[in-house]
Amino acid sequence: HGLLIKPHGSIELSPTAYQFKFGRIAKALTEDSMVDGTLVFEKLHSVPIHFMVEQDDTAPKEESAPGQ
Repeated sequence: HGLLIKPHGSIELSPTAYQFKFGRIAKALTEDSMVDGTLVFEKLHSVPIHFMVEQDDTAPKEESAPGQ
């Protein structure tokens, strides 16, 4: 199972359907900023990507401690 991305194509991943895990993040991610990255494919080469950092509306909300 996998995702088909045609040459020179693009796809949009639903935040509730797919997730990426990142390693070696060198700096803090700031909402509404563009970040460069690299997709490394199992059987092919690496591909540079650019993505927008957005608020994760699907994550559980953190509650403030009482009195804060």
